[in-house]
Amino acid sequence: MNKNYDIRVYNLIEKINKLNLRQKIPFKQDKIIECLKKIDVILGRDEIKKVQKIINFKEFSSSASSASSAFSASSAYSASPAYLSSSSFSAYLTSLASPAYSAYLSSSTYSTYSAYLDSLASPVSSTSLASLASSSFSASSAYLDSLAYLSSSSYLASSTSSFSLAYLASIDYNFREFIFSFEWNLKNKGNEKDKKFLKIQQLLLKCKEYGLGYAFRNKDILNLFQAPIVQIKNNRYHSTKKPAIYFDDNNQLYYIEGIKFKKSEWEDMVSGKLSIKEILMWTNTEKQRAAMSVISTERFITELNPKEINRNERGDILYEVEGILPKPVRIAKYKDWSTERVYAKFVRPELNTIDEVLAQKHNIGLVAWINGLHS
Repeated sequence: MNKNYDIRVYNLIEKINKLNLRQKIPFKQDKIIECLKKIDVILGRDEIKKVQKIINFKEFSSSASSASSAFSASSAYSASPAYLSSSSFSAYLTSLASPAYSAYLSSSTYSTYSAYLDSLASPVSSTSLASLASSSFSASSAYLDSLAYLSSSSYLASSTSSFSLAYLASIDYNFREFIFSFEWNLKNKGNEKDKKFLKIQQLLLKCKEYGLGYAFRNKDILNLFQAPIVQIKNNRYHSTKKPAIYFDDNNQLYYIEGIKFKKSEWEDMVSGKLSIKEILMWTNTEKQRAAMSVISTERFITELNPKEINRNERGDILYEVEGILPKPVRIAKYKDWSTERVYAKFVRPELNTIDEVLAQKHNIGLVAWINGLHS
């Protein structure tokens, strides 16, 4: 945990993380509507007259795009006006001016939001305010670096070109600011707008707990869509068993090692229908790398029928394969010392021994590598 912010903030991020990564998400519509009605009371909005749950995310995204109420500062339920006039927002604006924040400001996901902030207010120049905001900045940055953000409804929609506009209707659109405000108000006395913003975000968090992912109002009609189900490995969308991102039965996305595949490509690959030789003929090197990463060592050896050209004392082997590309290619098969897992990877053709390959992999000299084997 980052010591710059409160343990209660850490627990909040962890709670969001666990909610986002659930593999079975109930949709408790009555509970959701109850929470959203409370938000309407806080905002002084007209009462909801009709509720409809949309079951096709493409249809929801299209409807949200044409509904002006979905495109205020964030979703129809983001309560940005409350946040913009809060004490914590003044501190937030100051944190935007810090050099450490430049990477975040240039990210595509939040470019729309930062542009909106620039159009509504000018940064506060108080040095003391910047100091007060530093721990809150650390907390909100931690959220951006966490699986809670990578698996959020907002990020899943914004990173998907087909549904990119739907992210403005995601109920966790302002959770980055929620984290900042939550931490800031633990140590500072906010105003009534802070309380209002935090109350609304807590209610939206409850909605997430009840299975809601997206919501927008078109006049007096409330449109709802469930939270997506996501598979993540090593901070990347990844699954060889199911869609990495599931919105509904008709809208599913397939990823391996963070690289997106068409459903047909993914199915052919994980089923073994595609041969290694066919994969090696792909011109998209990113897809090729991702596909090769999930092929077992045994399949490499069985399918390619390589010729052994060198072996060391540990049983690591350097192979050569002909007939895949115009020139012979070499494959190293080796065991990881710490995990005992066996790997196979293509290596440069000028490497003639497996120890040369492994010395280069570990970025040490060949003599040092060989001496290490005997020490």
